[in-house]
Amino acid sequence: MSEPEISAPDAMAIGSRLAGARVAAAQPARAGGNNRVFRLEMAEGPPLALKHYPSDGRDRLGQEYDALSFLSRHGIMSTPRPIAKDSGAFCALYQWFDGEAAVLRPQDGDADQTG
Repeated sequence: MSEPEISAPDAMAIGSRLAGARVAAAQPARAGGNNRVFRLEMAEGPPLALKHYPSDGRDRLGQEYDALSFLSRHGIMSTPRPIAKDSGAFCALYQWFDGEAAVLRPQDGDADQTG
């Protein structure tokens, strides 16, 4: 069963709780086929990303969060650093990376970089 999408005020409240700091604003960054991302402007400090994973019976939140945690622990800095998660709210807080999704502007060497 899928959870309802969260609003910007919901994202601000969840983000503030997970960050332990006040979120000044939340802007929808993109909606994927199976998730929603908000850019959280923090009252102090750099922006963060709040990702909402509607429940579909799989633990996509746990799998992605654990994978990014593993990469971060091993010094991989080209992926967002996980900060906190709330499985009950189906949300995770990550470091914000500026840019656009690679699928928007595919380049000839993109597939080679995945290996």
